[in-house]
Amino acid sequence: MNGQDITPLLERVRTGDADARSRLWERVEREVRAIASHALRRENKAHRMETTAVVDEAYLRLFGEKAPAFEHREHLFGAVARIVAEILIGEARRRRRRPKPVDPDALLGVLDEAPTQTWTAEDFAAVDAAIDRLEEDPRHERKANVLRMQYFGGLSLEKIAELLELSRDSVKRDLRLGRAWIYRELTRRKGLG
Repeated sequence: MNGQDITPLLERVRTGDADARSRLWERVEREVRAIASHALRRENKAHRMETTAVVDEAYLRLFGEKAPAFEHREHLFGAVARIVAEILIGEARRRRRRPKPVDPDALLGVLDEAPTQTWTAEDFAAVDAAIDRLEEDPRHERKANVLRMQYFGGLSLEKIAELLELSRDSVKRDLRLGRAWIYRELTRRKGLG
């Protein structure tokens, strides 16, 4: 899958072309499923949603009536990672009426954990909120997308580079700089910075 395949489809989808939407979904569904599957592995097994349910909900949010118009593949895959995170956070909040407070020290540790580390709903929400703050600065939009793809999608550096048509070194640099920004943000909010 390359940008030449997706970019014209994104343009046609923006004009309301249903055939282009179907063809675009055929090209990206496997990646959406992989992102959802990985994110679900981080969830508590007792409360885990089915991958198909997450993928179906993601499709509705990507291509439903109030769907955003995607400008390019980075925008699309960044949105996929965000949508999967929102679905899981929403589901976790529905299961639990009173969320536990987030311990900033524990959250800083979560950011460095291996992809198999189980995150709580609060961890998902706190990391997502920190990435949202990073993304508020347009200069950091790509870093935010890369972080979401790794944290919520569990994608490897190579896969992120492929999807965003970047070099592996660019993805690695974005991850390093994005993590550093989040560490500063979390420690500052904790009152340590």
